[in-house]
Amino acid sequence: MVIVAAKIEEERYIDMYERVCRLKGLSRDQATVLLCVGYTASNDPGAVAIVANHHLKTIPTMEEQVAWVEYVRQALFKACLICSFPRSMNATYALMESLNADIKAQLRVEPISQPSEPSVADKWRTRGNDFLQRVYGDKTEKLQTTIHGTNPDLWIYVEDTYGNIASDTTFMTEIDTELSAIVNLYSMSAEPQLADHLKGARNVGASEQQVQSALDIGRLLKECS
Repeated sequence: MVIVAAKIEEERYIDMYERVCRLKGLSRDQATVLLCVGYTASNDPGAVAIVANHHLKTIPTMEEQVAWVEYVRQALFKACLICSFPRSMNATYALMESLNADIKAQLRVEPISQPSEPSVADKWRTRGNDFLQRVYGDKTEKLQTTIHGTNPDLWIYVEDTYGNIASDTTFMTEIDTELSAIVNLYSMSAEPQLADHLKGARNVGASEQQVQSALDIGRLLKECS
């Protein structure tokens, strides 16, 4: 009975994968990453492993498989800024435990960048502030005033995380980052922040179809939860 139940659950995840891959405006790679982010926000790390490994079977070369895993790892890392560090860590751990040894052997083992010198931290802050401006546009100053007025330490956290994590484009574009935020925030019913990032996705260049498809992924996951 346990094996049968597990098989039914796996089939349910694969069915969801096929549904999101049919959404318009997203490549299969993008759609699968966004689905993994949604399962991370929903605290379903097992689904992340199943969906990721199913998608890897559709990628023809080892080089491309490794590149996609780096892409999804960064997406799960960025997800911690919204859905929490424990959920991001659980999803990433489940993903890594499920990968075959050949792929794991080729993944990077060093951080993308290390703030070993003050100049690196300054670069991050400048990069993060630039990204904030692109996401929030003319609302950026009001956002800073509001958050700083609530708790000045919270604004320092926003600056640091946008600089170090959110604005990094080593494996994810700005569009991917904002689409991931939409799925994440929809899953959490965080309406004010979702409204901001719907605009933010458009501000950094996402198409209306991409934005709608990200919303659809969030909606599909909620309907099936």
